[in-house]
Amino acid sequence: MYIDKIIKRELLTFVVSIIAIIIVIIGISYALFFSIDEGNEDTISVGDLEITFCSDKSCNTTYDNIGQIIGTKKVNNVTVPSKIYPYSTYYDALKSTPYIFNVKNTGNLDSYISIKLVEDKDYILNDNYSHFISILDLYSNHLIVAIVDCSKEIERESVNVYKYSELDNYTIMSSEYLQPNEDKTYCLWTWLDETTPNDAQNTYFVANLDFEAEYKPK
Repeated sequence: MYIDKIIKRELLTFVVSIIAIIIVIIGISYALFFSIDEGNEDTISVGDLEITFCSDKSCNTTYDNIGQIIGTKKVNNVTVPSKIYPYSTYYDALKSTPYIFNVKNTGNLDSYISIKLVEDKDYILNDNYSHFISILDLYSNHLIVAIVDCSKEIERESVNVYKYSELDNYTIMSSEYLQPNEDKTYCLWTWLDETTPNDAQNTYFVANLDFEAEYKPK
């Protein structure tokens, strides 16, 4: 009888502990990780995030840099690598056409978004570009990446500029807060710094955007 009581008490303690752990996990947060790296749709919904690849900051007019895969362009409906160019200053580089994408929180929980820019090592070159090489093979120290929330007027001081080789786990934007039904538009540039050797002319950088979202209850 005494042993039965001990067993029942220990079983009850175990069940209560499991329930408490589950409540704590649910109460803190939960995370979602996904990659946007292929397909023909300009808007993709994954979980409670909607990613739209825009043609301008209002997402409703057209220019060449629209696309899901960073560092490519369309030539006669064929995807080919875009040449990547050096700039003497990052102010000059930011005058060039950026890649633009919008991230919207379509869920009911507050969201913290992190964005990574990861080289697409599986990218296959078109025959006409077979002589091109990845910039990271020889000149990774010269690759510069910049990103900013361009939902409003861009202030150059607010642009995050990184040397790609020094990124922490390829992260270009960290813990961006989005309320339910809120969205932000981001502008992204890649270029080579002014010390890049002339040998880097026929190089490319093709990369995918990876998103990590941490959702927290109100």
